[in-house]
Amino acid sequence: MKQRVGWVLCAAAVSGIIAGGCKKQTAAPAMPPPEVEVAHPEQKDVTVYLKYPGQVRAKEIVDIEARVRGYLETVDFVDGAMVKKGQQLFTIEKTVYEARVAQAKAAIAKAQADAKVTETSLKRMQDAYKTKAVSEIDLLVAEGKYEAAKAGLQAAEAALKSAEQDLSYCTVTAPVTGRISRHFISVGNLVGTAGSTKLAELVTIDPIQTYFNVDERTSLEFIRQAGGVRGVVKPGSYKVKLQLADGKEYEADGDVDYVGNTVDRQTGTISVRAVFPNKNGILISGMFAKILVPKEYKQAILVPAAVIQRDMVGRFVYVVNADSKVESRYVTLGPVAGNSQIITKGLKKDDRVIVKGMIKVRPGMPVAVQDAAVAEGPESKPQKTEE
Repeated sequence: MKQRVGWVLCAAAVSGIIAGGCKKQTAAPAMPPPEVEVAHPEQKDVTVYLKYPGQVRAKEIVDIEARVRGYLETVDFVDGAMVKKGQQLFTIEKTVYEARVAQAKAAIAKAQADAKVTETSLKRMQDAYKTKAVSEIDLLVAEGKYEAAKAGLQAAEAALKSAEQDLSYCTVTAPVTGRISRHFISVGNLVGTAGSTKLAELVTIDPIQTYFNVDERTSLEFIRQAGGVRGVVKPGSYKVKLQLADGKEYEADGDVDYVGNTVDRQTGTISVRAVFPNKNGILISGMFAKILVPKEYKQAILVPAAVIQRDMVGRFVYVVNADSKVESRYVTLGPVAGNSQIITKGLKKDDRVIVKGMIKVRPGMPVAVQDAAVAEGPESKPQKTEE
C-alpha cells in the first residue's frame, strides 16, 4: 500500500513539472534608446596664434675697441650701466699722440714757409722772363719748386689730420645709446698691440628686434602684406606678440618689418624680423622666446575639443541624423582655440553633434536626443595656440 502511494505522489509531481513547463513565457521588456545631448557647431570669426621659436637681438651691437696702441689709463663707466651716445668710456695714454700732433703742426708751418718762398720766387721769375732776363728753363724750374712746396704743404696737413685722429682715439666714447657690458681690459694694460683690442660691448635696448623662421605658407601672408617681394613691410601693418621663456606674454605688440629674400632649401622656411618696444629693458639680446603670429579663420566651425574621437581611419565626431540614429562623421581639424576645436572640413553648422553620452553609443544606434547649449566656442578674446 505504501508503495502505491509513493508512485501516485511521484506521478503527480512529474505531471506538475510538465504542466508548468508548457506555460507561455513572458518576453523581457525592450531597453529604451540611450539619452544623449546634442548641440550645433558654433560658426564665427576666430583669430588664433601660431607659435614660432625666435631669438631676441639688439638692433645695434657694437664692439668697443682700442684703435691705437697705448696703456689703458681710465675706465669711465659702471659695468652694465646705460650710457648715452658720445659719453666717455675709456682713455688711453695720449703723450705719444700729442707729440705727433705737435710735430705735424710744425711740419705744416715749415711747408707754409717753403710754399711762400717758392711762390715769391716764381713771381720774380715770371717778371724776369717777360724781359727775357731768364730762360724758359729757369721759369719751369721755379714753377716746379712752387708746385712741390704746395704738395708738401698738403702732405703736412694730411699728416696733422691723421695725428689728430689718432689722438682722438685715445678717448673712447659711446657710438650709440645703449647698455654696456663689463670692461674686458683693466687699467694699466697695454692695448692695441696687435690690431684692435676689444674693451667692451655695447648694445641698443629700445627698440629691440626678434628673428624667427616661418613656413612658406605663412611667409606668403607677410609678403602680400608687404605688397610683393619687391616691397618693404610697412611698420604697423602686421602685428605679432611675444611669449617669454617663463610663459608670460610680453606687454607690447611687435611690428613685422622685414621678410627674408630667400627660402632655406633644407628647412623650407624663411627668416622674418619683428621690432618690439623695450623701454623697461626686459628684453635682452640673445634670449629665446616664442613669436605668436595671428591667423584669422573666417566663419570657422567650432566644436568642443572633448567631442573629438579617433580610430584607425582618423578623427571623427558622433552626430545624430534625421532618423535619430548615430553616425560617425570624419573631420579635418584646424587649430585648437581655447576649449574648442576648429573643424576645417566634415561638419556644417546645422549638424547635431553629440556632446554628452558619447560613451553609450555606436554608429547606427537610435538615441533619445536632448538639446544642449550651442557648442562652446572660444572666448571673445583671441586664443593663442599652435597650429
